[in-house]
Amino acid sequence: MFNLGYEHGFQLGDHGRITAAMDTRIETSRYLSLDFLDLGRQGSYMMSNTRLTYETPSGNFALTGFVNNIENELVFANSLQSPAKPGVIYNQLRPPRTYGVRAGFRF
Repeated sequence: MFNLGYEHGFQLGDHGRITAAMDTRIETSRYLSLDFLDLGRQGSYMMSNTRLTYETPSGNFALTGFVNNIENELVFANSLQSPAKPGVIYNQLRPPRTYGVRAGFRF
């Protein structure tokens, strides 16, 4: 597993601050449970996220645009064999590509 991230802030003088950030995770294939079943194996993948934040000069308000899982990779978070039905595997999925805007207020 390899994680890499970078964040850089840009002062806008009296107009606030912009922060750009990106991170990525590269992981080799691995089994997700102690059963070592092929259906419960996550293949190697790369997953990246990015965000851009504007913060007011007072720091009381911030607005962030983001994209997570830019590659839209299908990644399993966990794997579980059904105790009631041998051979049936349940895999939990991590979120697909997601994007949006967040606002933050400080009082």
